[in-house]
Amino acid sequence: MRALSSKELLDRWERAVARPPVERSVALLAAEGDGAWAESAGMPLGQRDATLLALRVQVFGPELNCLAACPECQTQVEFSVLAEYLRLPVVDANRSLSIQREGVTVTFRVLNTADLIAASTETTLLAARRSLFARCLLSALNEDGTEADLADIPDDLVKAVGDRIAEVDPQADLVIALRCPQCAGAWDEPFDLAAFVWQEVHAWARRVLREVHEMASFYGWNEAEILALSPMRRHAYLELIRA
Repeated sequence: MRALSSKELLDRWERAVARPPVERSVALLAAEGDGAWAESAGMPLGQRDATLLALRVQVFGPELNCLAACPECQTQVEFSVLAEYLRLPVVDANRSLSIQREGVTVTFRVLNTADLIAASTETTLLAARRSLFARCLLSALNEDGTEADLADIPDDLVKAVGDRIAEVDPQADLVIALRCPQCAGAWDEPFDLAAFVWQEVHAWARRVLREVHEMASFYGWNEAEILALSPMRRHAYLELIRA
């Protein structure tokens, strides 16, 4: 992945900030244009997160500083993890999977962000799960080869499909093992990489905009001139302003 300039990342943040949370990861990855959006939205979730992780390393470095709450005593636990330990195998977008249950064989693919966006309009968890199932389903055949009615497919088979997708696309389902320093309780913390990267980019963008405002007010430079400076030079100028 090509390293993004401050202006490019700020442009992507601007496009993302007005979108629903489920769409922001795509806005961060996609350059301007519908074709780039469709390509990023169609990535398997694991591939999307691996690409986001690479972007994050380029912008902020390889160490991720995180915070979690102990489920036992609610102590806030700070921890750091290196990006290399979050890199897991990613699944091929063209790979198909099959499960056979109760005389029905379903063939399906892994999920992508476009699926999540479509399911986000559902009002219940069950409806969202069914929506995701329908979108990733390639075929559903009875034992006699006839097409099975989607409404007749049992919920346990729908859940089995979701479990299988999580199994073959582990990059999209990260979990970090933690131990509480206060009560010594241990637990597995789900780690939403897309949400984490967005929070970091959002905080970075707000900080950069404050820096641009401060330098523009003092020197009279425009945004493009300030963003063209390296972060080290911007920091040096800000130190002079604040001295």
